[in-house]
Parts: sequence; C-alpha cells; structure tokens
Amino acid sequence: MIEGLEDLGNILGRTKAIVSSAIVFMVRGIWAKWKQPISFYLTGSTVTHSLLQELVQETIRSVLSTGLNPLGVVCDQGPNNRACLSRLGVSSDHPYFHLDGRRYLVFYDPPHLLKNNRNNLKNSGVVFMEVKEVKWDHIKDFHVQDTKLPVRLARKLKKKHIELPGFKNMSVRLAAQTLSRSVCLMHSIVHL
Repeated sequence: MIEGLEDLGNILGRTKAIVSSAIVFMVRGIWAKWKQPISFYLTGSTVTHSLLQELVQETIRSVLSTGLNPLGVVCDQGPNNRACLSRLGVSSDHPYFHLDGRRYLVFYDPPHLLKNNRNNLKNSGVVFMEVKEVKWDHIKDFHVQDTKLPVRLARKLKKKHIELPGFKNMSVRLAAQTLSRSVCLMHSIVHL
C-alpha cells in the first residue's frame, strides 16, 4: 500500500489525491484525566461539511461500540465544523444534536474561543451592559503609555500582541497574554 494518499476510511476509502492534512478524532475522560486519539483521516483537501458530518457520526458509533459513553463533541469554530454542526441541528439555542436516539452536547474549545474574542475585540470592539464599550484602541493606547514607563506594568505585552503580524492572530498564547487579568488591571489603574 502506498502511504501519503488520501484515506477517508469506511466512508469514501482511498483516492489518488496527495495528503495535505489530517482530521483526528480523540476521546477524553470527564471524571478521570486521560485522553486517547482513536482515529484519523488523511485528506488531500478540505473535507466538505457533509462528509465531516458522516465522519463524526461514524466515530461516535464506533466509540459507543467499545462500551464508552460519549456525552459531547468539542471542536474549533472553523467554517466546516460550524456547517457540519448546523447540518446536525446545532444552534446557539440548541447546543446539542441527536444521533440514534441519544443526545450529544457541543462545545467550542476554550483556547479558540479566547483567540476569537481577542480577534472580535480587535475588529469590532465589544459593548457590554448596553453602556460600556471596550475598543482595541484602549489596549493599544495602554501599551504605548506602558512602554514609556521606567517600570512596565504589563511587561509581557509587546508590539506583536498589538499589531499581530503574519499568523500571530492564530496564536492562543498571544491572545491569552493580551486579555490577561494583569493587562486588564493595569489598564484600569492607568486610567483612574
């Protein structure tokens, strides 16, 4: 068998397409701390949301056949994942889907949510409590003021956190540092 060609398991089998990425499914314990990759599919291009739906359903059924009791699905907010979940009937009002008479909760993974919140703040700002608005310019202005101080208040906040060059907007670590408690507290102190 030649390795490196697209292989979508029992759903579509192998093709002649050269592999460019992989979809990996993993199970994880809720009560006990363990995790285990259980399947992967090598793809030559982006997988359609309908095929992804079939892979999710096949994986859940396979996990059930082992005697494990899956309760939910966790994924990032990529367009294909969102479209797949939408096909399964998932929405903000309905954060679960049914398969073979069982209900499965759906969660977006926290690191990606943190990064998306930072990107939303940067692109659009955030309004909360219908009165208060937080803008990216607030963080930029704080950074400029902080770099002029003899002792920095938010020493981890760097130019790359503010400008996000290249693929830095994909960095969860930079998002966590930008939205950290220390930056929030120091920004509040500076503006008192």
